[in-house]
Amino acid sequence: MFDHNFDTIFRKKDMQARVQEDPAKFGSCGCGRSPVGKCVGWHGLSEEAYLDRKEKYKTGKVDLGGNEV
Repeated sequence: MFDHNFDTIFRKKDMQARVQEDPAKFGSCGCGRSPVGKCVGWHGLSEEAYLDRKEKYKTGKVDLGGNEV
């Protein structure tokens, strides 16, 4: 009786498999907007602001945070 009750209460019949996460991918850009591959917060920019920031970053006028260089 005890064994049956213990198994009923504590046994996990449908265990979920854990996903192996790659530590090298932590912080990687999920939206594809980052020019360096790691998230720099550009996902929150409007399309117009993103294109402007991207152009200024490529020409060296601003850093990844949008601060003038």
